[in-house]
Amino acid sequence: MELDKAKIGATYRHFKGGLYRITGFATHTETGQLLVIYKSLTHNNDFDDGVTWARPLDMFCETINGKPRFEEAEE
Repeated sequence: MELDKAKIGATYRHFKGGLYRITGFATHTETGQLLVIYKSLTHNNDFDDGVTWARPLDMFCETINGKPRFEEAEE
């Protein structure tokens, strides 16, 4: 679990296709777990529009069926 796998300001493509930008990191108050804070750039639906998301760093960096959950995208 390394912070260089998730960079503030970088754009990432979700394995389902959406684009997201990391805006920061946070620490969960109860568990101490490091969270990645990110926003949708694609706004595919009303649910994504303007929403800020938080996901544990280890989950952000994991693979799903051999593909990265989030992969850094070129802008």
